[in-house]
Amino acid sequence: MKDTVLENLMVELDKCLSSLLLYDINAIMPLFYVLCAHHEGHLVSIIGENGSFFHGKMHIQPIETVDGYESPLLKKIRQLVSHSYFEGQPAELVFNFYSTCSEYINEFYKELIEHIFEFYSKHSGRYSGSYVTPSEVSKLIGHFILRNRAHSVYDPCAGLCTFATLPELREINFLCSELDMRSKVMADIRMDAWGRDITLRQEDSTFMWRGEEGSDCLASELPFGIRLNNRTIEHQSSDLLEDYVISKFLDSETLTSAVLLVSAGICSRSRTSIIRKRLCENNYVDTVIRLPRGILSNTSVDAAIVVLNKHRTTDDSILLVDGQFFVSKNTRGRNLILDIDAIKRVIDKNSEDASSIRLSVKDLDNNYSLLPNRYLVDTSKVENGLKLSELIQVDMPRPYTGNMWTVSDFSDDWKKCQLTTKEVNDSTRRRVISYSGNELMVQFSNGRLMLGEIEGLTLGVKVAVGSLAIAFHIVDTQKIHKKYLLYALKSQIATAQAQAFATGEVIPRLSANDFLEIVIPCPSISDQEKIIRDAEDKYLQQLGFGRTSSDIVHMLGTPSVHIGNALKLLELSENLNEDDRKTLSYLKDNFEYMDRLMKLNSILDFSKQSKKPICLANFIRNYIDKWKSFGSNTFHVEFDGDENALKAKVSANSDALMIMFDCLFDNANRHGFHKKKSPDNEMTIVLLSEMKDGAPYIMLRVGNNGSPLDKDFSLNDYITRGRYKSDSGRSGLGGYHVNAVTQSMGGEISSILKSAEWTAFEFLIPIVNIEELDNSKFLQV
Repeated sequence: MKDTVLENLMVELDKCLSSLLLYDINAIMPLFYVLCAHHEGHLVSIIGENGSFFHGKMHIQPIETVDGYESPLLKKIRQLVSHSYFEGQPAELVFNFYSTCSEYINEFYKELIEHIFEFYSKHSGRYSGSYVTPSEVSKLIGHFILRNRAHSVYDPCAGLCTFATLPELREINFLCSELDMRSKVMADIRMDAWGRDITLRQEDSTFMWRGEEGSDCLASELPFGIRLNNRTIEHQSSDLLEDYVISKFLDSETLTSAVLLVSAGICSRSRTSIIRKRLCENNYVDTVIRLPRGILSNTSVDAAIVVLNKHRTTDDSILLVDGQFFVSKNTRGRNLILDIDAIKRVIDKNSEDASSIRLSVKDLDNNYSLLPNRYLVDTSKVENGLKLSELIQVDMPRPYTGNMWTVSDFSDDWKKCQLTTKEVNDSTRRRVISYSGNELMVQFSNGRLMLGEIEGLTLGVKVAVGSLAIAFHIVDTQKIHKKYLLYALKSQIATAQAQAFATGEVIPRLSANDFLEIVIPCPSISDQEKIIRDAEDKYLQQLGFGRTSSDIVHMLGTPSVHIGNALKLLELSENLNEDDRKTLSYLKDNFEYMDRLMKLNSILDFSKQSKKPICLANFIRNYIDKWKSFGSNTFHVEFDGDENALKAKVSANSDALMIMFDCLFDNANRHGFHKKKSPDNEMTIVLLSEMKDGAPYIMLRVGNNGSPLDKDFSLNDYITRGRYKSDSGRSGLGGYHVNAVTQSMGGEISSILKSAEWTAFEFLIPIVNIEELDNSKFLQV
């Protein structure tokens, strides 16, 4: 009976919350006010403007007006937002819920408050720009707090005080600071519901650091990328909040352990190597868990949990865990779930597997990188393996102003990677090398190595090297053939190493030193030449098939034009009833889809097509409607996005966008759901607005819960023409065209998210109507 009452109560609460959040996140404050007031024993009332229940705009009466006294918590809630939220429609929505469910509020008070926070967590990114950490991540952090035998925790960026709600930490004291007033008030509400007596202050912890006030454990979910206004941090020059907090831990005489959620860049950036060196040389680093991308749903920044302990013995190793091995999707296929029990088992055992590795400090690289994927790539079994440092030499660029050649059009194809060169003579200062006739270039982009070969320039001319590019030349051509080197750099083992060595939270970059550490197979020159001949023969066979496809398109071209013209004439007819027009629309959608498939291979360069600003959200909604006509019914589609993203426009060609989504949807149908016919089959499309390096972007995430990709399937495989998915036996994943269309919009495919239960692709695309959007609601990455 109790469970039934609670379930019905939550249904009513969800209705109320959904209606309130049509305004904004502040609209839930009157709901908090009414629930807290009732819990304190007050009777809440709603009246009209002139004191009448039947006259004027309705508003929630302040408790102070009715009872002559209002608790400090109620006063803070009421004063936090404009009085307008306590009147009119929001007030009536809250009071309707209150009048219906008031008799159960005290019995289920904690459950009601916590449910609001869960709802807030799911929608905060969309409505408020706030950030809420998933419960699984907070529970994992709580596990480490308990494991470190903490007595008192200091949290300098407490947010909603999630740690204090964990039952296993109930006996631990908490001293917390939170800069944002709204978060602080909401945390007060939460602590009141849980009956937790903690010390929580609204303050800037970088000015009021309280780590020396009796706490022995530092634990926090630190905001990413927050800069401290050029404030100097001891021991190094970085001005990031994360660096500041870790530096304070290093210098603390009372804090003996720390559990921190940080951006993954803290574990690898060169600028923070001094901090990592101090941590490692003092033997403070206990465990680092790199969280899978997408587990923090409102950011594309990679994150990690760092566990520090000052009481470790000198023989203790550092445990590095790759969280990508412990992620799945819920039954609806929408939200990622981190298997923290499996991670705990890895932590407690001494053996290693593909997901983890234990290292001593001397095993770390010179940069003291603490990201697990860097050390988990096994190159010991690469046959005839050699490091690139034994085969090539990097040409270090120098600053230069004057006449030079710029290069463009790096290629994903080792067979055709000649760079486009252009002579320039301006005052722009660039990094250059002198052309020696044997230059190659590479740059890491979209999770793979893009190749470039420079030919046809005069010896000695200056060639510009972009910020992401690495220029190099072969040292000994008797040891490795140039074509084979380019071929080997596109191998799976080379790509895996490049992905592991790349650093950067949003746009990973590969340094020249890390590039030289890549191991490739290097057989004899004769074997290299045979490998190249075989690869080129296979490529020619694919071209032969391509020419046959082009012939078919040519033969069908004339009938296609006739059919298209006939459909247009039918549209102009005035003798069609509603059913006829539905049938005509169905035929037209199917014909347009067929026509796009026929023309697909004839489009050589999507970037040369005319473009205009297109609202991506409106386009997607329209495409979903059309897919119902010409597409498969093996899955349903869920689409959502934040406020900015749903209004954002991109510079695109509408026909190219149609081709891109044809490939994405057909890929899900033919490769994701070819074995699985179920009503739970689902494709999810999410749009998020992000501000990256001062520029606005849409992050488009397209995923499905169908059959997974092969375990070793990479982003490079997806965008390479002619690759296929082995378990479906079908070619045509469409990634080549998807990537080409994305690049034509100035964007890139940033990552593939995959597990045993789901697959998702992420795209970053520039926004062109920033002046029409709310800058405060962009996710800062």
